[in-house]
Amino acid sequence: MDVAEYTYRLQNGQPIVTVAGKQYLLSTGAARSVGNAPVLMGRRDIDVLTSYQGITPANLRERLGSRVVGMLGMDLLAPFAVHLYPEERLLRLCPTCEIEGDTLPLDIVHGAPVFSVQAGGIGGRKMRLAVDTSSALSLVPEPLLRHCETLGSRECYHPLVGTYRTPCYLLDLSIDGTDRRFRAGVLPKSLEAQLGKERLDGILGADLLEHFGVCLRLTRRMITLGPRNFGIAAAAGA
Repeated sequence: MDVAEYTYRLQNGQPIVTVAGKQYLLSTGAARSVGNAPVLMGRRDIDVLTSYQGITPANLRERLGSRVVGMLGMDLLAPFAVHLYPEERLLRLCPTCEIEGDTLPLDIVHGAPVFSVQAGGIGGRKMRLAVDTSSALSLVPEPLLRHCETLGSRECYHPLVGTYRTPCYLLDLSIDGTDRRFRAGVLPKSLEAQLGKERLDGILGADLLEHFGVCLRLTRRMITLGPRNFGIAAAAGA
């Protein structure tokens, strides 16, 4: 399997990937991809759904802009070691992981990656969070945020919810013993109900990329968190 590279830009904190001149929302939390035409991944055209859980190319364009033609989900990405390098805004699909860092186990829930963290300030509670780049913010139920520092409010978008406004907080999370501070919003009730069925506490959003470069390996059920810069990661892995 060859290495494939794609650039992405951030639009309101959400990664929009350019593939063969077309733009797609990158959603590591979606099991299936959406578009009106096959997606060229690597050297193959891969068929995708025209609608998934109510998400269509039309409503993605309406919210994200006319150039967005669909959404890349984990059905397209799962065969690869999926690398995200925030400093270069780079998505690399490789045969193996090229990042040296902390490697943690993943669960797979309906095709999407899930891993466990511990929250600070609320008794060190362990939380199971879906890794979902289609959310700019991490999202957890409001009771878990009551004692966190507030940051006002902001307008957010999630493909399963649409556009909504949420209070924002600074949420302390411990990932493999390392404390990090994330910008978190209140998990919408509709998403809370869906995630609750799978005993998930919330979403770890694209703000994960403010702290780490990421490698997702769904086939091996692992996530590696390391350098945000491709050059540093490549040198470490050499």
